[in-house]
Order: sequence, then structure tokens, then C-alpha cells
Amino acid sequence: MELKYFKLIKSIQEEGNIANSADHLFLTQSALSHQLREMEDRLGFKVFNRGRNKWQLTKEGEELYKIANQLFNTLDEGFNNIKQIKEGAKGSLKVSAECQSFFHGLPAFIQKMGILYPEISIDLSLGATHQTISQLLSKELDMTIVTTEPASELLDSTKVFEDEIKVVMHNEHPLADRPFLDASDFSDLNLLINSFPHENVSVFEQ
Repeated sequence: MELKYFKLIKSIQEEGNIANSADHLFLTQSALSHQLREMEDRLGFKVFNRGRNKWQLTKEGEELYKIANQLFNTLDEGFNNIKQIKEGAKGSLKVSAECQSFFHGLPAFIQKMGILYPEISIDLSLGATHQTISQLLSKELDMTIVTTEPASELLDSTKVFEDEIKVVMHNEHPLADRPFLDASDFSDLNLLINSFPHENVSVFEQ
């Protein structure tokens, strides 16, 4: 059945007769009568019992009216959801981070999102991975926190915070008396890294 027939059934039932329905649908009574006759011929049964002032749904018509209400409610809800998604007010965000240490900042982000956008759910990928950029490009993720700005023109980046690297050592260590340290101070020391591959570890690269 075409959508126009459900709209016709709903309009006649709620307006009371075909004359009022014609005004409501901005069509002539002749055009509506033709649509109604065409619909009933296709269905093989009467949808309305015609009265002088009031039209009544048949048993079959009552079922079609229920379907019409469900149909238009679903359409209204669907288009409203689409509008909210388009406006960024409803949906879900898949979020991850390149390094485990970055996850400490995500609870505050999730809390603020819950206040500002209660209809948006946050899907947090806790398994830190060094493939988050490729996951963004393949749309497996929506957002990720990384150490370096991505080179791809398809992605946009925003600086959110800086991490200050702390060095903890025994007070008898040769470097303990320095007011500050830079990378060259570690050039003759061994670096132990628990991540792989090394090329994706910023402290190794930089």
C-alpha cells in the first residue's frame, strides 16, 4: 500500500468525513473520493462505512488506522533522530587513545559530554593501540588522543594538553644534580620500552 493511502485513512478518521479531509490535505473531494475508491478496490474490502455527517471505520479499517498511526509515528521519530544526528545532538562516539597514560583525561571528557549532550553515548575503547590513526581513517573510531599531529589531510586535530615527562632517579645518580634534563643527557643510557613497534613510540622517535 502506498503511503498516500495511509495518510488518507488517518485524515478521514480524524477529520470525520471526506469533505473536512479534503481541506486538510489540500485536495478536492473528487480527488480524495477517487483515491479512496482506488484503495478499496485494491484491498478488496471497505475501509469506511459512509454516513451523512460522520464516516466510521470498518473492522478492517480500524486495523489499517492502527498501522497508519504506527507508520507515521515511526517516520516522525526517524526524521527527528536524523535531525538530531545532523545537528550533533544524538548518536555515539567511539573514542580511544594511543597510549594508556592518556586515558586519565577521558573521564572528565565523558562527564562533560554527558551534561552537554545527554543523547550521545561514549563508546570507550580501553585497549590502547598504536593503530588509532588508521582506525580513524577506516571509521572504526571517531576520536583518539595521540602524541603527534597526523599528516593526513582527511583528519583534523586539536591540542588538548601537554604532558611533562618526569625522571625519577636515586639521589646519588650522576644526573640528580641537574636543574633540568634534555634528550641528549640520555644518549649513553639504555632505554627500556614496553611498547611495540618502537616506531610508534614517541619517546623512542623523538
